[in-house]
Amino acid sequence: MKLQRYSGLRQSIQDADLLLFGGRALWPSLVIRFWDNGFRWNDWRGWCRLGPWSHAEIAHWDLWSRSLEAWGSVTGGPRKVPLSRLLYRYGSFGWAPFLGSDVQRNVIIGKANQLWRLGQVNYPSMRQYVRTALRGLYGEKVDVDPYGYTCWEWVATVHGLDLPAAKYASDLIACGKFGELVEVSP
Repeated sequence: MKLQRYSGLRQSIQDADLLLFGGRALWPSLVIRFWDNGFRWNDWRGWCRLGPWSHAEIAHWDLWSRSLEAWGSVTGGPRKVPLSRLLYRYGSFGWAPFLGSDVQRNVIIGKANQLWRLGQVNYPSMRQYVRTALRGLYGEKVDVDPYGYTCWEWVATVHGLDLPAAKYASDLIACGKFGELVEVSP
């Protein structure tokens, strides 16, 4: 994965691009990074490593303020935050450009606006996390509470992916809708 500086890359980031972050909190960030580390559950190497990403959002340019924002779902519901603030918080982030047309980008941003809700939003329950984690073993679709999207579900839903609850960073990167992943540093 290439490493690039934010200042040189900022103007290349467009609406609907995939943004990935690696949280350090024990719950749920480290658990997600452990689960999505690129190894099968029965490979001993997977028990000793963390994956790089625990959180996903999409990029959006706010035309009024001319700022680059990250849109996603976090505890407490959807949020819009300046991307520079998240870069400061996480230390770096992953960026994968959306490979679709400008029309498709507008459709995705429209879907994101449609799913946007102010006020109290349920964050996913433990049951939803467990079923998401075990989806490969049981091959079932996970509960999707329309008022309780995980960050992965939210990104997968606005991009129109099948089984949105079953998408982690590795699934989003491999879905074919995004270009090469780049790590972005300050």
